[in-house]
Amino acid sequence: MLCSAIPLAACVETASVEPARTHTPAAPATPDFSYLDDVGEDGLIEGKTYGQLVGPITYDCMVDNGWVDLVLDEDGSFGGTVPPEQREQYQADLEDCDAKAQLKYPMPETTEDDMRERYVFELETRKCLMAQGYPISEPPSVEKYIEQNQTGELWMPYSELPASLKQAEYKRLREVCPDPAYRFY
Repeated sequence: MLCSAIPLAACVETASVEPARTHTPAAPATPDFSYLDDVGEDGLIEGKTYGQLVGPITYDCMVDNGWVDLVLDEDGSFGGTVPPEQREQYQADLEDCDAKAQLKYPMPETTEDDMRERYVFELETRKCLMAQGYPISEPPSVEKYIEQNQTGELWMPYSELPASLKQAEYKRLREVCPDPAYRFY
């Protein structure tokens, strides 16, 4: 099973697909970050997360490429079952489609100030998830957290939730305890 997680999200299994094309990368473009002018106080754009904005664009592109058995979730993630012999093509198409979505919503670089802001939100999320009955590890120092951003091993309370968590409970928790990974910084 393969999936697109624009941010962290669950995947859904569906029937296989069979497109076979040649990979052609998207042309680079000058990033336009003007969409960030619409970020609200909640860190969202019109109540939508980054994944909810780019996920449907990537999904539609994948469907246009023939991957018709994918399932799009409301958080912008999507997935489906891809036969082993088609995984390379799927990955190539996914990279192309992600690049097309990035043309509309390019991801800005995260600054140290952004990471400090996110760290505060992660601490609030940890406290909230613990109040909901979920054990979450002690956070690293803010300095270590910022270092972790460079290595891709970022401490995030949501990543410590049980893998067996039902989608309905995950959705409820995200409403009660907003996930900083879904904000714009």
